[in-house]
Amino acid sequence: VCKYVALELKSAFEETGKTKEVIDTKYGFLDGKGSAVKYTQSDIRLIEVTENICKRLLDYNLHKERSGSNRFAKPAICT
Repeated sequence: VCKYVALELKSAFEETGKTKEVIDTKYGFLDGKGSAVKYTQSDIRLIEVTENICKRLLDYNLHKERSGSNRFAKPAICT
């Protein structure tokens, strides 16, 4: 299972790493200080990816007749 968690995390980071968005953090509670942070280097990106990892893992099918990590497989995409 850890293998597929790592694969899905890598895939999700590759998908979200293509944006050029910048997050403005110049809205401090008292002093209004802060700086702009690229989305690709933000904590928000990490949180969003980890929140969606369970949904991605539910796409896998479990094959009882196979052994080891081959028991898990994503269904083939038919177009």
